Amino acid sequence: MKDRMTGEKQIKIVQRLTDDDSMHYREWKIITVYENGDSAEEKLNYAQRGENKLGVKLINFSDTGLIYMGYYSNILQGYPSLIFPIIYPVLTSLAGMILLIIAMRLYFKRKRTPFSE
Repeated sequence: MKDRMTGEKQIKIVQRLTDDDSMHYREWKIITVYENGDSAEEKLNYAQRGENKLGVKLINFSDTGLIYMGYYSNILQGYPSLIFPIIYPVLTSLAGMILLIIAMRLYFKRKRTPFSE
């Protein structure tokens, strides 16, 4: 990857250190190899993920987290796509209008027909 501010090129390697079932105890190691051959490593755990936003983005991109996680919470990670919040209200309102039209037709049709005795 290339740092846009400094123009420095580097490689980042993400490794999951823990094999816990609970997401709250997971840790990762991010190894950075710079263009001149130097390297550095940093540890990132789930509880402190808000401090390292690039680390969270790298973990999500590498799929080493096993689920996508947010920077502070995972509340918006449940949407299947960006289209869902747009299609859901449109389709439910369309279905409601169709059911309303059917109900109105049945009501007025029944009101016009006299009861036979």
